[in-house]
Amino acid sequence: MRVAIFGLGYVGFTAMCCLAKEGREVIGFDISEKKLARSTEESLRLRNLESMNC
Repeated sequence: MRVAIFGLGYVGFTAMCCLAKEGREVIGFDISEKKLARSTEESLRLRNLESMNC
């Protein structure tokens, strides 16, 4: 299942990570370049974690 998240604030980013952890293909959109950069950095860091509290 493909999911699109609009808005990568605290809620959108967390939802994106949890859905990806469940195996869904997720793409996130935001108008803030800072949030997009942060989500890229955080998602790379989170890939190394074995468990997330979702």
